[in-house]
Amino acid sequence: VGHHGSHNATTAALLDALTPVTAVIAMGSPEREAEFSAWAFGHPRREVIDLLTGHVSGRVAPRRVRVATGARTFEEIVLEAAVFGTGWDGDVVIEAYADGTHARVAALDHP
Repeated sequence: VGHHGSHNATTAALLDALTPVTAVIAMGSPEREAEFSAWAFGHPRREVIDLLTGHVSGRVAPRRVRVATGARTFEEIVLEAAVFGTGWDGDVVIEAYADGTHARVAALDHP
């Protein structure tokens, strides 16, 4: 996912050209309310998460995450699509094989 899930990087046209099973967003925690942070810039945006939810075919157990509706403005949603974010999930490990037949994604919990 482009530019930390910003409103101007991941588009419907791009997702229409792909068949994603999983998406990963490199992002900061929306809980860290500081200058030059995911919170300050509004990453990831709700509109991008909604796009991803409609295009990503993989599903995971429902979880609550915070998404931006604008800079410094967030709301909590329930996310069931296989969309992972480092700001929500910590380290995200992707295991895939060269032949493309197996892939696994796991978010590593941190204390």
